[in-house]
Amino acid sequence: MKNEIYTNAGVQKRIRTLIVDDSAVFRSAVGRLLDCLPHVEVVGIAEDGGYALALVASLQPDLVLIDMEMPRLNGLQATREIRAGFPDVRVIMMTLHDSEQWKAAGIASGADRFIPKHCLDDELPGAIAQLFPGRAGGTEGERP
Repeated sequence: MKNEIYTNAGVQKRIRTLIVDDSAVFRSAVGRLLDCLPHVEVVGIAEDGGYALALVASLQPDLVLIDMEMPRLNGLQATREIRAGFPDVRVIMMTLHDSEQWKAAGIASGADRFIPKHCLDDELPGAIAQLFPGRAGGTEGERP
């Protein structure tokens, strides 16, 4: 098959993803969106940044989709800690706010990408493909 990435065992390697948002409705919607992407596997969900840090340590995801504004430990603080402790984990920050100021704050915290929540359907698949070119429909490491 073309355009599939395989591990040594011949199984397609999926992008292990953690969803972090304080809204259960939004977490569910993002989960449904990711379920449509065959190269992505949701391995956990968290409702705040503190719980997200614990799950990053235990689940070792490849990607964290994190809301910027949450109670207890917000997405900016959690992203800084994720990047410090787990530098190989990719982070996409999500927020309701679509401004250059919010984007700059997200990127400054260490996020790899910043996507306004109203743009997720259109932008998330492409952002994942850019962050994981050999595993998300790219050509790196393809097996004929």
